[in-house]
Amino acid sequence: MKSPNYILRLRYREVLANIAPTYYNQVPNKAFGNYFVINGITSTDNSTKTSFDIDTTIQIVCHTEDLSTNDGKALEDMADQALAGLMPTPYKGVVLDNNFQNGSTSIASDVVQNWTNNQGYSVMERIITFRHRIHQKN
Repeated sequence: MKSPNYILRLRYREVLANIAPTYYNQVPNKAFGNYFVINGITSTDNSTKTSFDIDTTIQIVCHTEDLSTNDGKALEDMADQALAGLMPTPYKGVVLDNNFQNGSTSIASDVVQNWTNNQGYSVMERIITFRHRIHQKN
């Protein structure tokens, strides 16, 4: 069995980086404005006698901040674009590679965090967790 985590993270980054700057598990000190953070990926073996199947969750954070008020519109726009790119139709997710097939994609959770003030900046975040059933092809 092989791990799909790295290729899944790359595919997510490809989609999200077309919307806003995208980071993995960390944010540079000078990051400001709107960006995504790809948080940890969790995988669980769900194989059968005849197939290698992996249940995987991946979490993204949509982050917006502004010097003035933050009404959440930018946050919703970012999330909508991310959802359209990562899950273009129900249960269909990003295409992986020759070793893995994305069998299904669903949203495990979608949480908008409370507004915060960070040194005068109005900050809002939305955390979306995706669930995948991934099949190893070979």
